[in-house]
Amino acid sequence: MGSESQSADTQPSFCSLCREAGSHSSKAPPPNPVLPDSQRHLVAQIEAKFTRIKDAEEREFSESLLNFDQYAQDILRTVQETLTSRRQSLITNHAKFQTLLQSLSPTPASQDLQYADSRLNVLLTQPRLIDYAPEKMSALRATLGRFLKFGDQSDSLLSGFGCVPLLVHNVLIKCPFSEGQPELNPLPVQVPIDSGSSYCVFWDAKMLVTGGKYHSECYSVDPFTSDVQKTSNMLSARAFHGLLFTHGAVHVFGGSTSTGLLNTCELYAPNSPAWHPLPKMIYNRHGINPCEIAAKIYIAGGGANTIEVFDISAQFFTSLPLMLPGIKWTTCLNVDGLLCLLHVGKMYRVDPTDSTLELKLVREVEKKSWWSNLQPFEHDGWVYFLHPFNEAREVMKLRKADWRLCKVADFNLSAT
Repeated sequence: MGSESQSADTQPSFCSLCREAGSHSSKAPPPNPVLPDSQRHLVAQIEAKFTRIKDAEEREFSESLLNFDQYAQDILRTVQETLTSRRQSLITNHAKFQTLLQSLSPTPASQDLQYADSRLNVLLTQPRLIDYAPEKMSALRATLGRFLKFGDQSDSLLSGFGCVPLLVHNVLIKCPFSEGQPELNPLPVQVPIDSGSSYCVFWDAKMLVTGGKYHSECYSVDPFTSDVQKTSNMLSARAFHGLLFTHGAVHVFGGSTSTGLLNTCELYAPNSPAWHPLPKMIYNRHGINPCEIAAKIYIAGGGANTIEVFDISAQFFTSLPLMLPGIKWTTCLNVDGLLCLLHVGKMYRVDPTDSTLELKLVREVEKKSWWSNLQPFEHDGWVYFLHPFNEAREVMKLRKADWRLCKVADFNLSAT
């Protein structure tokens, strides 16, 4: 008895709830409840709806994958077509680029030109994503930008020709910078290029020929292929007018018609299908050759003994407080930021930044009347331009270092 009571005392004591829980845990779980028919029908509907939703989502996902694949194929096809077109354009421009490099001989091409040529060769022979060295990308972009756009007057395509181009009736004459025989390339059609026509190099490495005696027609001439294309006519017929390609647009000033001199001006931009009017000059002028210095265009002589300035950004004309000795045809040149004037048998210079503007005589020159129907351009320290005299064309150059003026060659229209 004593031992039994001692063993009973050592047994753990549970409360009634714990004892009840222990008794349930030792028993088998109760069977799943049997649902009524109405509930079983509801569950079946839910499962069927879930299956339909799942099937619809899978079908929509599959269709989305197919559509994405189709879109991807369309994008790849578009990219391929674009790349093929761009590559063909590069091949065409590369041929021109090779011509430019060859024309530089015997002068060796600059390192930038050599690098651009080598990169083009890689791009054309091994098409891939551009992965050029970052330090070289700026040189490549700048070189190709100059070659394909030619928006910078000081780095004109003409300096890469190794020659000065003259347009004489239906013949493109390439006069070498140094000694050598000129190259004559007949143009494929007869165009009205006469002694009153003006021309310049503009975008896409073309030459734009404007007007003449006395019409408003304009033509684009490819100096590499001698191809001629008709472009939009100017708003007014004019001859012996000032022409300047700068800030991505062709600017035309004044000129003359059969009834007198003009002060009207107009502009032709790359993306524009037509010419647009500019503000009128203060004076009527013709036989003028404008030049740009620090985003301002200077125009002198040609019917007035004044110098006026066109502000490109503000789009208005002002007159400088200077008086020229005469009203003859005048050529304006930019010589390292100084305004050079060839006027009435003399060469003058003006510093536009000087608060006390002064017309300083540099030297006497041979001709009394000056006008260049080719926009002047720089090459190897010289400024090249033309001097039309009656039916002749004289190729002139001015050395920037000492303002020395000399003649490169002359041509006669009747001789061609």
